This record gives sequence, structure tokens and C-alpha cells, in this order.
Amino acid sequence: VDVSDSLAISGNSLGNSSTLNVTGGGITFGTPLVTSGDVITVSNGGVLNVNNGGSALLELSGGANAFNDSGGKINVTDSGALTLQNLNAGSRTLTNNGSINVTGTNAAARLTLNDGLSGSAFTLTGNGTLTLGGLGQISGQNGTETLINDVSHTITGSGTISNLNLTNNGTLTANGGNLVLDVSGTSQVTNSVVTNNGTLNVKDGATLTVRD
Repeated sequence: VDVSDSLAISGNSLGNSSTLNVTGGGITFGTPLVTSGDVITVSNGGVLNVNNGGSALLELSGGANAFNDSGGKINVTDSGALTLQNLNAGSRTLTNNGSINVTGTNAAARLTLNDGLSGSAFTLTGNGTLTLGGLGQISGQNGTETLINDVSHTITGSGTISNLNLTNNGTLTANGGNLVLDVSGTSQVTNSVVTNNGTLNVKDGATLTVRD
């Protein structure tokens, strides 16, 4: 399935080697608001690709979460944008037992968290890996968001994590270049907070930079 125009889906499951390509348009999962379960499940060889100006919004404000199971892949590449949104207080979860890749080669690729200034947290949990590469970015929309990298989950690669509070309870690894933790803050937030309760690694030839 290829999406080149805006589309909203109340719930969706990608599996059995199916692929959804979001290119040059927008898709929203979770409207009308989903109050339980997962707004999207990717599993068993299913692939969600967001690239070339495409955008995917996971609307979690209703109380639902998102699930990338074993064998599932979420790829956000050049000029692609994936947003996790919760406009209400509380926390939401993206369970990742597969792979999430946010990699920009010729243009930025973005994973954005948006709490609508509610101060909500977004947890990456599961035993999978999120890989940043090149111009890949993880950032908060407002600077009030908190990203929790849960126990057993790994964030690795090179790129930038910025404009949010980061709590690492799992593994955070600089690999293949420079991984930047930008805690310099914005006009709305004086500075971000990075808390490490897990493991920080720097692979051979890589650099971990904290920018304040």
C-alpha cells in the first residue's frame, strides 16, 4: 500500500510481509481517538516506511499505545517524519521488539514527540533497537516532552536527540559517528534533563557529545 495523500486510520495491523509506504503525504493512526490497545501493530515481516516528505502520526491521546513486534520494521528515512502524540497528561508507550530506523542520508529524518505542553512521557520499551543514522533526529515538539528508554531497549547510532528530557534505563550507544545529546533547551524550557540509570556506550571511532 502506498499513501501519497492524507489518510486517517482508526486502527491498523501490518503483518505477514505487508508494507505500507508513506511518501509525500500524511497518514494518521488513532483518529477517532482509540482508548485502548494499540493504534498500530507491525509484526511478522510487516514494514512501515515513511520517507520523501511523508509523515505518519500515531495519535495516542485517547489512551492507546503502539506496537512494533518481533519481525516488524519501522523505517523513517530522508525527509520522513514519524510523530508520537499525546495531548493529555500521563505516559504512552511504543513497544519495540523489532527494529526502528531513523536515518537521513540526504535530508533529515525525524522522530518527534508531541505532548501539547501537557508534560507527558513517551516510553520506548521492549527488547528491540532504535537506530539513528546520519541526519536522523529524535526531538520534542515543545521541549516539555520526556523520552524514557526502558530497560532492555537500545538506542544506537549517530544523529541528534534534542529538545526533550531523556531518561535512559536501557542502553544508549554512540556508533558509526557522532551521537549528540542536545540539552541546551528552547524558549519554553530553560534546559533539558538527561538522566542515565542504564548503560552508555561509545563504540570505536564514534563520539558521544552532550551539548548544553
